[in-house]
Amino acid sequence: MQKIQVYENKNLVGTLCLLERDACSFAYAKSWLDSSERFAIDPLLPLSDEIFYRQNLWGAFGDICPDRWGRRIQSRAARKFLSESEYMLSVRDCFRVGALRLKIGDEFVSPCFEALDRETPNRKALNFEVPNTINLAHLPQILDSSKRLENGTYKDNDLRLLLESSASIGGARPKASIAHNGKLYIAKLPSKNDDTSILQWEALMLRLGKMAGINTADFELIFVKNKPVLLVERFDRDFCTGERVPFMSAMTLLGASEKERAEKGRAGREWAEKEWREWAENQSYAAIAKKLDSMNKQELFRRMVFNALFGNTDDHLKNHALLYDKACKSWNLSPAYDINPTPYRYEAQHHALFFIDAISLPRVALFREIAALFGVDDALFLAILESCINAGEKYKTIAKEYGIKPKEIKLCAQNFEHKDIENAKKMIEK
Repeated sequence: MQKIQVYENKNLVGTLCLLERDACSFAYAKSWLDSSERFAIDPLLPLSDEIFYRQNLWGAFGDICPDRWGRRIQSRAARKFLSESEYMLSVRDCFRVGALRLKIGDEFVSPCFEALDRETPNRKALNFEVPNTINLAHLPQILDSSKRLENGTYKDNDLRLLLESSASIGGARPKASIAHNGKLYIAKLPSKNDDTSILQWEALMLRLGKMAGINTADFELIFVKNKPVLLVERFDRDFCTGERVPFMSAMTLLGASEKERAEKGRAGREWAEKEWREWAENQSYAAIAKKLDSMNKQELFRRMVFNALFGNTDDHLKNHALLYDKACKSWNLSPAYDINPTPYRYEAQHHALFFIDAISLPRVALFREIAALFGVDDALFLAILESCINAGEKYKTIAKEYGIKPKEIKLCAQNFEHKDIENAKKMIEK
């Protein structure tokens, strides 16, 4: 058994015990339960003096684990596949998502890979002395190391650099955590598998989202070695106070999991209709809305309409999140992030997250029908629709500004010019 002290910033929250085969237990510390700043770190871990048990990590700890890109780096560096808890413990403390921190003994946990330490003991073997925080100047080397990792031609020096910068992060694509202008950013990098200008399109969608009235993550599109890099500001840090901001994915909010999503998704029609619908109801925008207050419901509705109209189909539960407001003692939607158009026909764009029940195909008429579930009356619905459509009409201008090729703009036109947008315009005009 391994005992890990769990902290929120510098406050002891409780103790996580890792048992056999990733089973675990968790208990809140009395000091946390007595604190005026206390809050439940996971809906499945309500504030209580009891000891909780589970066969796998709770969502709160899943949220601070890396995703596919970070796991790829960690497993290559460790020379083996890691368990879920090993991935969690192999994240750099300074880059860990949200406010939870892990301490073993007297030290906050940061990665240490014995295989690399044996084979590359001298950090000066790199082209630079690895600093406490990677910054913008290191992006050219990170780009090269990421490319070699994707191509399978990486060396230990590449892994060490990527461990320092990239092993803490979610998502499947290459990326790195860097410091820039006194803030922390996620630097999204190009991939060898890109067949469109993915990063420019994401920048475009973030910009359109802001124009449509959505609270989107702040970003900057730059070019390094003539390659696009999208810098997205970390919104789980308060750069004025130096505090980490508590973070919760929508997956954790709903008590769902990646494993469950994969298993149920594969089961498909083998399930009875009732079982399928019960599962689908908890994998939807409507399910998230039930957990939110009125202002957050309306913001979520705006994002749903925007994502649907313009083809952001990869809108799964990990791509929605909440931040805890200590002053108001409430969880609120984080800025929107990871928004990209999918170049398919609008009529065939099944979304990763259901809208309601088991409905994954977008339809403006449907959104009007379910608007009340999000605290949206008809006047606000039409106003949201109009703001999204007005923003979407700027897509060609912004695409050209970001250097997206005419052929790609034509390919993605089906995301911004389709029959349902015409239907929406008719609704607004009536």
